[in-house]
Amino acid sequence: MANFELAFERTMKNEGVYSNDPDDAGKETCFGISRKYHPNWIGWKTVDAFKKSFTTKTSLNNALKGNNVLLSFVKRFYKENFWDCFELDDCKSNTTAYLMFDTAVNVGKVQAIKMAQRALGLKETGKWSLKLLNELVK
Repeated sequence: MANFELAFERTMKNEGVYSNDPDDAGKETCFGISRKYHPNWIGWKTVDAFKKSFTTKTSLNNALKGNNVLLSFVKRFYKENFWDCFELDDCKSNTTAYLMFDTAVNVGKVQAIKMAQRALGLKETGKWSLKLLNELVK
């Protein structure tokens, strides 16, 4: 069965810690979680408190990545929103599960589903289905 921990660690290598780039569509992000798209994420309270104490990007990033409570919020967010919703624990291939997970993280769940459907020659509905899961777990 696929391993969330491996997929999560691999994706996190590409996400960075904290950023607030006005040219980034996600604007303010923490470990790839966009405040614009996920304003109610529980971790924002911690991030906001740390921003008051750590005024340089380096000190803020070091503090954030060293906070185990925040990291548990990050991991739970990704598992619930981009892994469990696709039942990827049931996928036999770590590679397939990772590709579905990471694609959903980066382009959104609907687009990831459509891309998987297209790759498997299924009708592109953008809706998760048992048929798509069965094709992925082969």
